[in-house]
Amino acid sequence: MAYQDSKVYFDGGHYIAVPKENFPSRKGRKTARKSSPQTDTKKAKFETAYAESQTLPKRERRKYVKEKLQNEFTDDKQAEEYVKRQTERKRNNVYKRYTRLWHKVYLQRNWNFFVTCTYSDEKHAEQTFQKTLRNTLKHLVNRKGWKYIGVWERSASERLHFHGIFYIPENAMVGELKQVSDFSTKQHRMQTTYQNTHFLKYFG
Repeated sequence: MAYQDSKVYFDGGHYIAVPKENFPSRKGRKTARKSSPQTDTKKAKFETAYAESQTLPKRERRKYVKEKLQNEFTDDKQAEEYVKRQTERKRNNVYKRYTRLWHKVYLQRNWNFFVTCTYSDEKHAEQTFQKTLRNTLKHLVNRKGWKYIGVWERSASERLHFHGIFYIPENAMVGELKQVSDFSTKQHRMQTTYQNTHFLKYFG
C-alpha cells in the first residue's frame, strides 16, 4: 500500500494523510553546523528576556526584550530586527504546537480519565519527579497503548504537578484504583477521588 507509512490526523471533519516523503528521515544527513558561543549567548539572553516579558502588557514586551539585548548589537536597527525575527519564531512554534495538539485530540475521542499527578518529597525532588513521570508515561504509551495530553502547572504554593486527560484501554490499567474521600480546602466540601496504587508507590 503506497500510503501505509503516512502520518494521519483528523481535522474534526475528515481524516488527512501526509505521505512519508513529505517528512523524510534525518538519518544519513550531515549534522548542522554548530553555532558560535556568541550566537548561543545571544539566543540564551533572548529566551530569558522573552520569558520575563510575558508578565508585561503586549505592547511593552518587544521593547523590554530589545533593551535586554541592546549590548549584543552595534546599533538599534540590528537589535530590532533580531528581536522581531526571534519573536516571530516563538509565535510560529506556539501555533505549530497548538495545531499538533488538536490533531492529537481529534484522533482520540474516547478520553476516559482526568488525572492529576503530584509527588512526595520523600520520594522525589522536582527535577526527578518530572523526569521519572515523563519516562513512566512514555513506557505506558508504548507498552500498554495509553494515550494522553497534559500540562505542567504550579499550585499557589509553587509546587509542580501534572494535569492530563487520558485514554487507558480496557485491561491496560497498571496498579489498582482505590477510592479516597477527603475534604477539599479549595472547594470547602468533601470530595471523592481515586488513587492509583502504582503511581502512589513510585511518586507518593
